[in-house]
Amino acid sequence: MKLVALLGWPARQSLSPAMHNAAFRALGLPFEYRALDVPPTRLVDELLELRQREFAGANVTLPHKQAVLPLCDEVDELALRVGAVNTLVHRDRRLVGRNTDVGGIRQALEEAGVDLRGARVLILGSGGAARAAAVAVHVAGGSMAVVAREVDRAASIAKEAVPWEDAALRRAARGARVVINAAAAGMADQVPPCEVPVECLPADAVVLDLVYRPLETPLLAAARRLGLRTIDGTRMLLHQGAESFLAWTGHDPPLDVMDEAIAAELR
Repeated sequence: MKLVALLGWPARQSLSPAMHNAAFRALGLPFEYRALDVPPTRLVDELLELRQREFAGANVTLPHKQAVLPLCDEVDELALRVGAVNTLVHRDRRLVGRNTDVGGIRQALEEAGVDLRGARVLILGSGGAARAAAVAVHVAGGSMAVVAREVDRAASIAKEAVPWEDAALRRAARGARVVINAAAAGMADQVPPCEVPVECLPADAVVLDLVYRPLETPLLAAARRLGLRTIDGTRMLLHQGAESFLAWTGHDPPLDVMDEAIAAELR
């Protein structure tokens, strides 16, 4: 049985184990996916230990997406461009870092009929997911503003860096056709209220929240009350996971099975 791990701190709240284990069973593949709570001080040692096992690869989540990059033997071009790794593939004793968040974000938007070409996008956050969102927007031909509490970090992602303050947020929201929430806030049990002035968005705007616990985030709830189109975080989870699945197994992912496993776990 080959092990696939999720490395995070914390990791136990993730839906990835349910999604991937359902897919492995559906295709009869000898893989098992486990969520491992790995504090930052243990990341190097954990990877060393995993290399000694029947280890096929891993997903990497907060707070390790950037820290794991220099620990890889090889990093693909997209992950280098993002500056963050969310997928590890262990092959021939080498650890290859990849980024499937970019594809996951693009697929979630395309699935909803959203075309980023020429679109102005407001990205919330400045971590690895926000960096992946910025690359996805750039590759698709859109423009962006990045909102963060640490403006210097936002400026390292996009030319237009916006402080997380009401007046600045309102100015940035005007004219934004797409909002992508890639901020870490909202993954904890206590979700803060929506701080984004969705009433400033155009009537045809689309709001994508990468957070999926809770499924109905305050941001999505506020957007829906105004009749805006919304996309919840399970769509990006599904599509980035499908890309990782293919990298580990060489098999096309059973998307319907994975999607149902996510829904069942949330129920």
